[in-house]
Amino acid sequence: MATTNVGILIPATTAHELTNVNDVTASDIPLQGVIAGDILTAVAAGLFTTSASVTGYNSLQVQSLINALNGLGYGVSYSGHTITLTW
Repeated sequence: MATTNVGILIPATTAHELTNVNDVTASDIPLQGVIAGDILTAVAAGLFTTSASVTGYNSLQVQSLINALNGLGYGVSYSGHTITLTW
């Protein structure tokens, strides 16, 4: 029987709180969503790396995300408008 790992799901209360951010488009929440989706797609394909475009996000948002990803144990490289992650 397959096991379910719910570690990638956020609690409903967190989802609710995220929708109440004053200006979601000015935050890094959409960027986090893109990165999370890219990671999950790569994992499902059996890969250990993924890249994501950060075009349209400001340098503070990108740097904040890079710092968070580093803290979570990802290898992160950033070139131009692309973040590449390894795990």
